[in-house]
Amino acid sequence: MLFLYRLALKLGIDNVQEWAEEISWEQTREWMAAWQLMPWGDEWFRDAVLMAQQFNAHRDPKRSSAMEPQDFMPVKEREKSPDELAAKFLTFAAAVNAAKG
Repeated sequence: MLFLYRLALKLGIDNVQEWAEEISWEQTREWMAAWQLMPWGDEWFRDAVLMAQQFNAHRDPKRSSAMEPQDFMPVKEREKSPDELAAKFLTFAAAVNAAKG
């Protein structure tokens, strides 16, 4: 079932349970075979490992510490609270007013 969830995510399917009842076992096996030949879903982590290796191989140990793959993973910015949004707006408005003179 975990494989079907990964496949559904890749295909943009929202209702995995309903879709799992519709897809045949033969189709599932074909998708699994395709995934074994050319896996998907771990591209970001694979790239992050390579980036960390490159950074660590070329860094100056006296000037920077080693980095982990997680340091190179993209993260979704957390939602801001209404107070944070208001503060950001006020900062922007003050900058606009200052620019106007």
